[in-house]
Amino acid sequence: MSEEKPKPEEKPKYEPEWNLLKAIGNLLCAEEHLAEYTGAVEGEEKQAKGLEVLDDTRYVRQLLANQLGVKNDQIWCSVKHILAAWVNLLELCAKRARAKREAPLEQTFACSRLLVKVLELAVEEK
Repeated sequence: MSEEKPKPEEKPKYEPEWNLLKAIGNLLCAEEHLAEYTGAVEGEEKQAKGLEVLDDTRYVRQLLANQLGVKNDQIWCSVKHILAAWVNLLELCAKRARAKREAPLEQTFACSRLLVKVLELAVEEK
C-alpha cells in the first residue's frame, strides 16, 4: 500500500494586501460622497472647496493604487469598480450585523475572490 504524498498547495499568483485594498476602496467611497456633496452644495466658494478636497482624495487614492502595480487601464477600471462594490458590501455586512439581520456574507466573499482573480490578470500582464 503506497501512501500518496500530500501535494504542496499552489501559491496564488497574487497575494493581496487586504488593508491596502480596503484603504483604496474606502477612498473611492469618499470620492463618491464628496462628489455628491460638491454637486449639492450651493455657492461657488463651497463648491470650489469641495472640488479641492475631492481632487486631494483622488490624488491620495492614486498614490496608493500605484502600489498595486496594475498597468492596464481596463483591468484597473475593473479593479476599481469591484473594490468599490466590495467595500460597500463590507459596510452592508457590518450594518446588518449591528441590526441583527442577515448579512450578504457569501456575496462579499465572492466579490473578494473576484477581486483577486482580476488582480491576477494584472500580474499576468507584466
